[in-house]
Amino acid sequence: MKKKMIQLLCVFIGVGCFNAQVFADETPWNDRITISGYLEAQASYESMNFDNPNIANENASDVLLSTIELGLEAEIAKNISGQLLLLWEEDESDGIDVDEGFITIEAGENLPVYFSFGKMYVPFGNYETHMISDPITLELGETSESALKFGFNNDTFNLSLSLYNGYVNKTEDKDDHLSGIVGNVSLNLPKDIIPNLGLTAGISFMSNMADTCGIEVFLEDTQGADADNPPVVNETILGLNVFISASLMDKLFFEAAYTGALDDLLPENTKLTDKIKPKAWNIECAIAPMDVLKLAIRYEGSEEFIDHPEKQMGGAMSYFFNDNASVNFEVLWGEFENKDQRTLLTALVGVEF
Repeated sequence: MKKKMIQLLCVFIGVGCFNAQVFADETPWNDRITISGYLEAQASYESMNFDNPNIANENASDVLLSTIELGLEAEIAKNISGQLLLLWEEDESDGIDVDEGFITIEAGENLPVYFSFGKMYVPFGNYETHMISDPITLELGETSESALKFGFNNDTFNLSLSLYNGYVNKTEDKDDHLSGIVGNVSLNLPKDIIPNLGLTAGISFMSNMADTCGIEVFLEDTQGADADNPPVVNETILGLNVFISASLMDKLFFEAAYTGALDDLLPENTKLTDKIKPKAWNIECAIAPMDVLKLAIRYEGSEEFIDHPEKQMGGAMSYFFNDNASVNFEVLWGEFENKDQRTLLTALVGVEF
């Protein structure tokens, strides 16, 4: 399979190079480059009420320039493009990170297949949200890797297969190869079947869910791992994500998603007393009564995903000054497995260009 994907990549490169000179002669460079950016500042308040009466409750508040993103997309040739996304997050980044950077080669308009390679978020799940805070499903399942992705994409079908060399390996695995696999299938309802209804549903599988950002960080913390001594697992952990996303007249919205491990994380890999099988789910509904206003509610939860609420609910309101600027408010109430309770209040202003 890996050999065939490399052969297809060579074919795509040949197609792109064949068209490159004509494309370069016809299109000036300034028409082939798109620069975009996003700035996000937020104020937050957090209240923790511990179930244990011997532990004092805690409150905290803060103001952050939470996110700076700068993106560049360049159309190098007729069927070849490159994308770069730089990211800085206060309290999260030591410096400016290359969040994404990859090259995409397309076969052409008559055959909607493509090949992407570089650093990217591999398509394990869909985490659409109408709130400020990321859903727990994203915190568990989002996966950033340097990968090879081969896909087919048209108005109805989106199929992809990604290969990557994961950071987390099996305990006795001495080899270092492209052993991580993510397969994704999603379907879009054609627009002419039911007017004004947008509907997308999908399913994806992952060969080792220990490579997701959420589980990877957990393993690093429990094993005391670092870049020179990456975390390990006794057995790889198959992962599953399913989702459905719907909209009606761009006024009513519904999101539902589930992300979970199909195999156990063993105690010897987590320093816990028992095996765990992390999973999370999220349900959201939103309404846009006016073009400038959106209201959303969320109900979500998790099981055996350490340091995350077992159940959480809340709501958000967004006011849009225009297509590129908004102010947002959110409140979330969460309860953990040990009955600790948390309240989060967030106000956010975001601008994009």
